[in-house]
Amino acid sequence: MIRKQAIWCQCATVFHIVLAAACISSLQKMTVVMDVFWFIYFTLTTVITFCTAEHGTVVGITPDIWLRCEKILKNVIASTIILWSGFHWSVFHYIATTIVMSTALSYVSPLAVSIFVLVCMSTTTAYSMLLVVVLWTVSQWWTDHWFKNTLNKSIASYELRRAYLGKATVIITEALLLWHVRCLHRFPHVFRWRPVLFGFITILFSCIHCHMNVKNTHVSRNAVIKRAGHGMAASLTAAKACPVCRTCLTQLDMESSFDDGF
Repeated sequence: MIRKQAIWCQCATVFHIVLAAACISSLQKMTVVMDVFWFIYFTLTTVITFCTAEHGTVVGITPDIWLRCEKILKNVIASTIILWSGFHWSVFHYIATTIVMSTALSYVSPLAVSIFVLVCMSTTTAYSMLLVVVLWTVSQWWTDHWFKNTLNKSIASYELRRAYLGKATVIITEALLLWHVRCLHRFPHVFRWRPVLFGFITILFSCIHCHMNVKNTHVSRNAVIKRAGHGMAASLTAAKACPVCRTCLTQLDMESSFDDGF
């Protein structure tokens, strides 16, 4: 798996699928609105995160549009974590206020948003979950830091791999935080560990499957990243197929050398 960075984020997205299934499988009459809401929420995060990780055209939607949807989703997730951790309203009030807050957060840098979430949750969250918030914040900083450091480096560079390692960590930690706020507002208001443990086991089996059946990510030392674009694809194959990433690379050729180092 260490040489298959193009599928790290897809494997991490399995966590969101498991939690979406947990929401709908625990459907009860007294919590039907809450259960359906969170099922739809986790389904949307799964679709957007997975399609973004694929970095290809899915159902006619280009990678650039999927990445724009991901940026919107990040602000929605941050707003959800803040509002659902500090207030007790109806689902419809949450939806309205989340739309307003996520719109406001779109004008703030991602790192500032993460720090804001950390500060807000430090007074309302148990220490165990606060550690997840810290990891989520650090992972977002890590991802942005290494993506910026890919400029003038090849697509086979350590920097790009580290960026995708951070991105996969963000996907997992944000799922944990969303599950935390979901459990806060659903009877009996305790954190359910079974779906979380099953989610990690599913990620493990996904990694084992990919390790045995998926080829190493196609990379090249001859393809140099000259512009940031919307975030370079993890593999040269995806970069060549993406109109934006293709313009950010130089010296694309079919005889390029390969690099499998971490």
